[in-house]
Amino acid sequence: MEYVGEVLDPKQFRKRAKQFAREDAKHFYFMALSAEYCIDASHKGNISRFINHSCEPNAETQKVHMNSIVILAFVATMFFLGSGQSMENSELASSASS
Repeated sequence: MEYVGEVLDPKQFRKRAKQFAREDAKHFYFMALSAEYCIDASHKGNISRFINHSCEPNAETQKVHMNSIVILAFVATMFFLGSGQSMENSELASSASS
């Protein structure tokens, strides 16, 4: 699942973080893309921004290079379904270090 949102440089990130602080924002979704850029999924993100941290993760973040574009994606690392089970009520979770 791709992590999408606005790509911000360091100056834009600082400005956005200050704006959220002034607004006393309760929820914001920043993820580092590289040393130069981060993704802000707060307003233009998708459902991937709700993937939770876990000490027992079943997903990790990976950078996928497509031509000159870098995509940040959550990739399931383990998923076991028993007979008759569905993914309907399943949850992806990542570690802080992935």
